[in-house]
Amino acid sequence: MSRHRSISALLVDVPAGHAALLQRALGDAGWTVRAVPVHGPEALSAALQRRGWDAVLYGGEEAGATPARKALELVRLTDPHLPFARHERTRNAGHHVLRSGGEFDSYLLVPVVD
Repeated sequence: MSRHRSISALLVDVPAGHAALLQRALGDAGWTVRAVPVHGPEALSAALQRRGWDAVLYGGEEAGATPARKALELVRLTDPHLPFARHERTRNAGHHVLRSGGEFDSYLLVPVVD
C-alpha cells in the first residue's frame, strides 16, 4: 500500500497497548504515523508548544489521566483549529471522524481499532 499520507499525532493519556493498535490500524490504512505519547497536563502543555501536530487523540480513561475538558482547553488555547478526538474503548463501534473547523471544515477518517 502506498504511504503517501502522513499524520503527526499527539496521543494524550492513551494506554500503550491501545496506542500500538491505533498506530497499526492507521498504518494498515496507508498512513505513515508519527505518534508521540504524553501523560498528564504538564507533558501535554510542553508537547503542544512544539507545534507541528496534525491531530490530538485523547484516551484518558485511567487513573491519573488529564481530565478531558482540561486537555481540550489546553489544545484550544494553543491551536483552536487542531483536531481533538476523544476516544474511549467503550465507543469503539466504527470509524471515527476527527473534525476541525471554523469556516472551512475538514475531517480525518480514522479506521476501527479492534
